[in-house]
Amino acid sequence: MQPPLKLILSFAFLLRIAITIIAWFSLHDVKAFYAKDTGSYLQPALELVAQGSFTTFGAPELFRTPGYPLLLSLGVWLGQVEIITIGLQILLGCLTTYLVYLLALELFTDTRIASWSALAFSLEPISIISSNWLLSDTLFTTLLAGALYCLIRFVKTRQTSLLMLAASIFALSVYVRPIGYFLPLALALTLLIWGVVKREKQLIAQTFLFAAIAFGIISAWQIRNRVETGYAGFSAAVDYNLYFHQVAALKSRENGVPFYEVMEEMGFYSREKYLSQNPEQQIWTLAQQYEFMRTEGVKATWRDPLAAANIYLHGLVISMFDPGASEYLRLFGLYPKSGKVLNGVVSEGIIATAINLVTTKPLLFSLTCILGFLLLLYYSLSLIGLKASFQQSSLSFLLLLITGMYLIALSGGTIAASRFRLPVMIVVCILAGQGLSIAMSQIQLWKVQLAPALNLGEANLTRQ
Repeated sequence: MQPPLKLILSFAFLLRIAITIIAWFSLHDVKAFYAKDTGSYLQPALELVAQGSFTTFGAPELFRTPGYPLLLSLGVWLGQVEIITIGLQILLGCLTTYLVYLLALELFTDTRIASWSALAFSLEPISIISSNWLLSDTLFTTLLAGALYCLIRFVKTRQTSLLMLAASIFALSVYVRPIGYFLPLALALTLLIWGVVKREKQLIAQTFLFAAIAFGIISAWQIRNRVETGYAGFSAAVDYNLYFHQVAALKSRENGVPFYEVMEEMGFYSREKYLSQNPEQQIWTLAQQYEFMRTEGVKATWRDPLAAANIYLHGLVISMFDPGASEYLRLFGLYPKSGKVLNGVVSEGIIATAINLVTTKPLLFSLTCILGFLLLLYYSLSLIGLKASFQQSSLSFLLLLITGMYLIALSGGTIAASRFRLPVMIVVCILAGQGLSIAMSQIQLWKVQLAPALNLGEANLTRQ
């Protein structure tokens, strides 16, 4: 037995729109859908509509890439940015659910597994709430799922057009979130190695085409940055975060000073303070300032690589295991915009953190337990599916696994949050769908095996 696809998609839509309605009636304010980073996406969108250029306060935008502001620009143009964008993101969440179904069907050729995988994604808490934030996560995840589907369809059909489409969508996803910058390279290397080992000359040639298209599209934005500002990178957000988060975290650890105090001292909250700390940069271009941040971040990391690795792993734990309870309470106005549930786990331990939550934030603790149990269930089922999938040793499964590992590996650091887990949940839900199917088949087998004994017991009771 399996849930019908139409019912799953309807359920996905109703869940997401229900959260929107609850959030609206909780605060009666569209700002409920704003996060700390929303403004940095919205300002370029406003100027894109007003002036036709991708700028922020008249200067070429280097921090954000144009993917998500383009989505916002439709709502800006129609004068209802929150309603239009949230509506589009709810539809994108449903589309991603459908793509998870198609991906699982391609991988396992079993409609039952595909249905359970889609249902798992439709119910996944982070995927539901992400549709209600004015942030890039939902759009990025949809593009990633679409690109993966095209790539895995290519593996089965070997149609070059599908590979070209996959490369293009992967590249476009980087314009939404730069975290995907090296993913086409990782996938191209996987295809190339497979082609060499299996001696598939056509696949080797197609792999070079895949890489050329993906990095050709990505490079176009770097050329724009270089021509307009002299900045050679793809997104200055990488350099900015490396300096104000990585360097600050290392200084905090080294000097025993609270992290946010170090950030404030470095000028994270005030550009004037940053320039007073670095007076020579008052005559520098933005490109030179971002290059300085990148250099300082790299130097600080290499000075103490073990500490840097520890900080990064701490963030990885938060991304993968924070169940997202605080995100829901924030949306409903029941929790402050800042603060993370798992911040104290590494320093204080699980028991101390749990006791603190019970005594000071019982609602947050209760919701964390519920969503935490659900997250562990997803992971447990995905491990069952992963174990079974290893027996396939197929290129399609390998590409899915590489994608998941890549996304997990890049989700750590000091700015880690539960929402960064959303793209990984595509892979987790597909594997969990297979794991659930296996578990249900095993339960059914046990019932069949136990049936004779149960019938015999009933017969003995009847005789008595």
